Amino acid sequence: MAIDMAQLNRIHSLEGEIHAAELELKAIKERRTELVNDLPEYKELEAAQAAVKAASVKLKLAIQDDRELSVLNVDRGEVAYHLHDLREMLSHHLAAYTQDTARDVIKDSHGRNRQIEISAKLSKPGKRVLDQAKLPFSQHFGVRQVIAEAPAVKQLELSMENK
Repeated sequence: MAIDMAQLNRIHSLEGEIHAAELELKAIKERRTELVNDLPEYKELEAAQAAVKAASVKLKLAIQDDRELSVLNVDRGEVAYHLHDLREMLSHHLAAYTQDTARDVIKDSHGRNRQIEISAKLSKPGKRVLDQAKLPFSQHFGVRQVIAEAPAVKQLELSMENK
């Protein structure tokens, strides 16, 4: 198959034109950015954004210093953790109900038929399982408890004879 030199030259010519057009477009975009940055409205916007940022920092400091907000934040964490536990328990009971009855539909507390969707995933290492005793929220930090149901870890001693 012969190389068509005219076609190859046209390809190289188009590549050069494309490169020139890209450079021209880049220059136009840079010039536009410069003109926008020189507008007095843009300067006002920058000043307003700086004022908003300063006000945001002041608000964050005020929130940290407010005692009532701190108490509410702790309460929110406890309730959110409790809600998470309740949802895990409901999930566990729904899975057991499905296994025991072989049904995937249940009437909810409002009398509506609801479909039970079963999914599974492995939890992250160290996450509390449903059979494990629950600690109050305040005891989760800095307290280590031995899990009674955990299998004993066997330690292997390596000696020079085993090598």
